[in-house]
Amino acid sequence: MSSNKVIVQFKHFGPAPKLNEAANDLGVLVEELDAAHDVIPVSEENGIYSVLVEDRAVNRVEAALNARPKDPAEGVKAA
Repeated sequence: MSSNKVIVQFKHFGPAPKLNEAANDLGVLVEELDAAHDVIPVSEENGIYSVLVEDRAVNRVEAALNARPKDPAEGVKAA
């Protein structure tokens, strides 16, 4: 059975993140990210990427994003 997913857009400084780095940035387990979707560059020159995250992890993602300086490029959206 597949779970519902949300799209998370986030900033990552440095080279494009691997899935495990994105999970660490967002405070979730790598298993809660959609490996088939992987990390998608939205604007590499600005360090903006997106991932699909299981909706059960949304609270942790939002907490991780809220712990960072506010950036309008970051957020959670319905998939």
